[in-house]
Amino acid sequence: MNQPQEPNKSISLADKLSSLLRFPSVSSYDPRQEDESAFRGVVDSLPGLFPRVGAALECFRIGPRALLYAWKGSEEHLPPAVLCAHFDVVPAPDPESWANPPFSGAIAEGCVWGRGAQDIKVLMASILEAAE
Repeated sequence: MNQPQEPNKSISLADKLSSLLRFPSVSSYDPRQEDESAFRGVVDSLPGLFPRVGAALECFRIGPRALLYAWKGSEEHLPPAVLCAHFDVVPAPDPESWANPPFSGAIAEGCVWGRGAQDIKVLMASILEAAE
């Protein structure tokens, strides 16, 4: 196992979430309408945003869009726990009506703005930050 890196205290959870929100990882029933580079961008950004998680936990890629982080406990007799989140979002209809563009990740008025800020990239970022 790699030695965990010291956390970068200058990057807040809000900044990390903002970064994730900038990827328009919009899912569709028609895969031809999806931007695969946005999904790749989310996955590829995680080691830089959460370096201690990447160093301390084993990461398994389950297909191109799914990750499974395994955090081995010290007491193997205890049952495992699962923390789950996804990082695809629904389309943002009428983006010009948004106070801030839906994929801007703007931090304004004490909030982080963007599609996924309340559901569900925020959960993914929060779980990884807690582990970090």
